[in-house]
Amino acid sequence: MNPLDKQRKLISYQRLHFMQHLNRRRNTAGPSLDSLALSMVDSLGETISSMSSANTSQNMSATIIDSQDSLDKQAESLYQQGHFFLHFATPRKPELAFTKFTAASELGSLAAKHQQAYCLQHGFGVEKNERHAVSIYLNLSAEPKPMVASLNQLGICYHLGVGVEVDEERALNYYKRAAELGNRDAMFNYAYCLRHGIGAQRDNEKAYSIYVQLAELGDLQGMKLAGNCKAGGLGTTASNEEALALFKNASESDIYWGAKPQYALFLLNGIGTEPDHAKAFQILYETCTRWPCVSGTTKILLGRCYHFGVGVEQDLETASYWYERALRSYGMSMPLVEECEFLIKDVQEKLASTRKGY
Repeated sequence: MNPLDKQRKLISYQRLHFMQHLNRRRNTAGPSLDSLALSMVDSLGETISSMSSANTSQNMSATIIDSQDSLDKQAESLYQQGHFFLHFATPRKPELAFTKFTAASELGSLAAKHQQAYCLQHGFGVEKNERHAVSIYLNLSAEPKPMVASLNQLGICYHLGVGVEVDEERALNYYKRAAELGNRDAMFNYAYCLRHGIGAQRDNEKAYSIYVQLAELGDLQGMKLAGNCKAGGLGTTASNEEALALFKNASESDIYWGAKPQYALFLLNGIGTEPDHAKAFQILYETCTRWPCVSGTTKILLGRCYHFGVGVEQDLETASYWYERALRSYGMSMPLVEECEFLIKDVQEKLASTRKGY
């Protein structure tokens, strides 16, 4: 057997040993993945030094690259498994997810290390340790090619005081760095800080420009928020027509409902266009029935359509149904609750009058 064949056989054996180690890692004690990886590199180094041929050394170097590729693929596989167990499995298996992320991070996966920190931050599959999570995010942010998701999480941690003292200026800087690297969550967070003067003076024009950038990327929430700015003249010249166009574009998606209530409201009141009650009702009906989690204000709007026969035949019982649903929804301030209760009382009085034949 020539030296190259011997070397390939050695690599095959080491890969088999590595896979067996991973399979039994959860149930038996053994060397860490770091130490195992180092032992493989040492073994390969000894094999290389024993071969004096230049051609053989070149072939060996190529095999080392193949071996590293195999480790990278294994790390990616472990990361994907962890992602599945944390976000998609039914039921979720956060403990198993954390184990997978830890194994992948020990193989050098920065994405897995970020997820490991995220689990520590929120206590998913492991005891919550926010300070440890922040330390991992800080290490990832210092990489030559920093993890943009970690930069955004650091912004959140310093913004809200998660594992660290609140530092709004530092939070803004982390959001800005991640936003400039294209992280959309960070772009929204950065714009939010600019709108509300968090970490810096208010800058509505900059916030609006970020929403426009998001809209140009096809982000539906970015379109909605740019529309809000256009409707209110926030950081830009007010234009109901342009706001309407943005709401309309964002509403054409079947996976995002956020802009649909605004679009329907503009159609109901003829803002930036001629009133179209029938279309407005249809949008509200489809939104409320397809996404039960919509805000209470949207359900009140649908209830009003049934209550007063706007865009649909009057139906007091259905109006009452949607008002009751609104009361059990989020985003219901005290004035909205009082309005809803007044509308329910009005419906009940009208229904009582109808039953008495008045």
